[in-house]
Order: sequence, then structure tokens, then C-alpha cells
Amino acid sequence: MISINCTQTLCIRYANRTIETIEILNDNILSRTFWIYNYEGKHFRVFDDENKLDLFLKSHHDHSIAEFESETAMENFLITQEMLK
Repeated sequence: MISINCTQTLCIRYANRTIETIEILNDNILSRTFWIYNYEGKHFRVFDDENKLDLFLKSHHDHSIAEFESETAMENFLITQEMLK
């Protein structure tokens, strides 16, 4: 069974922007880690590498692997990524 676990949430610059560290577990075994840039709970950018996230935060050059306008769509993407692995 695939599950999504948020292990850390950091507020950045303003309270309406957060970085979430997400672990994807498959049968309770860590499979992958993603970093989510969450803007106002309405816009989400998914990163598969923490360094790419850092580059985005410093330079605003987008190195995300996906972008979503809803949390449900983002979660479905994360689960699909694990199923395709």
C-alpha cells in the first residue's frame, strides 16, 4: 500500500508560503522523498531534489518536476509517480 507522509513543514518569508518535505512509503518502507513549495494552499510546485528547490528559492528559476493548482491533484501525481516506478 502506498502512503504519503509529511515529515516537515517550514514557513518561508511569509506565512502563506511553506516548504513541505513529503515521504512516499510503499508497504511502510521509504521509497521516495519530494519537496513541495506551497503558495497559499492554492499553488504547488513539486521538486525531487532539495538542491533544485534551493535554486528555485534563490533565483526563481523553475526546476520543479510538476506544478498543480490543487492539493488533490498533487497527491494523485505523487501516488502515480510511485506506481510507475
